[in-house]
Amino acid sequence: MIVVVKLAAIFSLTIAIIYIYLQSLSPAFYMHMSTDIFVFHDRALYFWEHMNLTQLGHNEYQPGAIIFFILLGGPAFMIDNTLETFKAALLIANIILIISTSFLFYKMQKTAGVILLSVLLISLGPILLFRFDLLVIFLLTLAFYLWEKGKFEIAMAVLSFGVLVKVYPILFLPYLLWLAFKKHKLSNAIYLFSIFLSTLISYFLLYTIIFQISFKDTFISYNFHNLKSVATESVWASLIYFSHIIRGIPLPAMESDYGINAISRLEIFPSLTFYNYFWIVPMAILNLLYFIKKKTVHGIDYQFLILNILVFLIFSKVLSNQYLGWFLFLLPLLSMKELLKKTWIINIFLVTLTTILHTFIYPLNYSEWLGVLNKKQPDFLLTWSMLISSFILLVLAVRITFDVFKENSD
Repeated sequence: MIVVVKLAAIFSLTIAIIYIYLQSLSPAFYMHMSTDIFVFHDRALYFWEHMNLTQLGHNEYQPGAIIFFILLGGPAFMIDNTLETFKAALLIANIILIISTSFLFYKMQKTAGVILLSVLLISLGPILLFRFDLLVIFLLTLAFYLWEKGKFEIAMAVLSFGVLVKVYPILFLPYLLWLAFKKHKLSNAIYLFSIFLSTLISYFLLYTIIFQISFKDTFISYNFHNLKSVATESVWASLIYFSHIIRGIPLPAMESDYGINAISRLEIFPSLTFYNYFWIVPMAILNLLYFIKKKTVHGIDYQFLILNILVFLIFSKVLSNQYLGWFLFLLPLLSMKELLKKTWIINIFLVTLTTILHTFIYPLNYSEWLGVLNKKQPDFLLTWSMLISSFILLVLAVRITFDVFKENSD
């Protein structure tokens, strides 16, 4: 039986990778999704031409991402420094990261999760091949694997580097420290936090010294997200659209600034600051309630971590399609017993549906979607696809919250 599951996992993952790769060649997908690669390529090319980042100028990407682009550019530019060669290197690297993450699932005895991942990859489409989110997904999975193996210090060092690629892995730090406190003692949690903090600072200092970039320029990359308005595909935006439709008034104006299409900051209420920081409130409440309610600890509660990232995505002002990958790659970490429950069979169906609907909007019908927003008049198919996909995320959060706290009522 184990051999059959293993073979099924390999076969399904192979089919999924081939499928999304073929999708990545279709203009319907790459015409919108390739735009970010221009910037990745420019960052890598700048370094290999100057051997530093001193005069890089405006940059929205964090240190770990920049290092990733540079490392991709090294072998790619040995062939030539064209965008197409760099794009090929990015696609190959991301396929390797999918396989590497799946191998970690296998090592964590989540072989059946690889089959689930294959389905989720097909529903999401090829967007992760055009981004660098798979790097941080791999690092986060590696941190969990190391934690399960009892290598807590190395897990913290890996997690801190993941934060340098994208900030979101830090959402799991409070839970891991709480886990260390519950299973060991407070001094152990403080010790692991010191490792996380010291390695984070060390990585940051090495980045500034080796690549000769100022602290100010690096800070700009971290602050860049705060300058963005409420993205047109976020749950917040869907609530705003629904409010306008119910009141019978035109949809809010759109702005294209800071690398995203968003609702005009002149039309958001109460303020941009609210959308930048309000997510902290539900995240803090969720974690505090869990820490107070949970009495016994056995291992990592992946269902709770899934809920954490889902709540963050719901209350985040930006919900790009690749961010769904952060959520999807946690689902295979659930045990077979949990996945076979009726509750989770329904949840997986809802996850697949919302992922398909999000992909239907971006990238498949993104030009049409922007046309709807520019005209300020809802389109039945596109607008309701967006609203339903956001509503499903809210339903999933409620369902998983109920399960998490029902099962942890000990």
